[in-house]
Amino acid sequence: MKRIALSILLFMVSLTTYAVEVKGLYEAIVPIAGQEVEERDVALQLGFVDVLVRATGDVFIADEPLIQPEIKKVNKYVSRFQYQQNTAEGALTKYSLYIKFDKGAIANLLREKGLPVWPVNRPEVLIWLAIEDGGNRFILSPDSDLETRDELTRIARKRGVPVITPLMDINDMGQIRFSDVWAGFKEEILKASGRYDDSHVLIGRLFRAASGNWDAKWTFWGMNSEESWSGSGQNISAAMTSGIDGVIGVLSRYYALVPGNDSKTDLNIIIDGVQTTAAYARVLKYLESQAGVVAIKVGSVKGARITFQVVIEGQTDLFFNAIDSGNYLLKVQGMVSEEEQEGEGQPETFYVLIE
Repeated sequence: MKRIALSILLFMVSLTTYAVEVKGLYEAIVPIAGQEVEERDVALQLGFVDVLVRATGDVFIADEPLIQPEIKKVNKYVSRFQYQQNTAEGALTKYSLYIKFDKGAIANLLREKGLPVWPVNRPEVLIWLAIEDGGNRFILSPDSDLETRDELTRIARKRGVPVITPLMDINDMGQIRFSDVWAGFKEEILKASGRYDDSHVLIGRLFRAASGNWDAKWTFWGMNSEESWSGSGQNISAAMTSGIDGVIGVLSRYYALVPGNDSKTDLNIIIDGVQTTAAYARVLKYLESQAGVVAIKVGSVKGARITFQVVIEGQTDLFFNAIDSGNYLLKVQGMVSEEEQEGEGQPETFYVLIE
């Protein structure tokens, strides 16, 4: 009977928030003119700042007094580096420096300094970007302007934000027009966004001003809130960066955890639908990847239902925000275990594994 009720509940819930495991958060590639020690040290520091921005969601992390001395001691956070020769046509420097940083050392640094940690599982952002350049008007898509699309992807990857743009195929063009995005018509944009299953939506309006600079206006919808800001730059890349930087500021406030802010909290996370050892391993890895988790053990196993006893350090609401943003687990409201009904044990949160 419980299984039937659970199936009905799952059918009624709309899955609208998805998270993506961002790869390469602790790696950087920095252009470098030569292989002198002084040039390398500068490149290591620049790469370190890029990684810290991705790890914390704070674009101004380099200005943090607690971090500035550590930037100068960057070598203690480097696992390895390698010079790569730039052979691409139009490359501005002869070499690039690939750097792999020590994730554990950086995590310890942020923990010791009481700075936020943004988990690797991050919500995907759908970007509706209307661009006006003289008489040319278009909504950015994978096929509309490859150079601009690639640059937006590069900026988002550098900041550690998974993004997609609409396909602008016959389905999209039947629901939305350039003028809808340009005017920020919420009803039309959200309707067209439905097929992409993303509840984090960024609206951008970019245009080249008479001065030659690019101006941008941005609106973000997500987490039951709306925020707007503007930006500008000498080129379209700088204008698009203002949008991505604004997004990571909003998202990190909601999803990043500050270890040590609160005492340790014990949580019981009950997950149904764990049918195989592979599914168990996937769930365990997902829970372990969340910032603030200091210990996990299995409390009980009843068929396909597993109770995980999780100890976190930090704000529990931010931990659950991060868990709920993923496409691994679906929270089930209103379910109570036998132990909780009898007033025993810790409060429990129920999830179902999404296959």
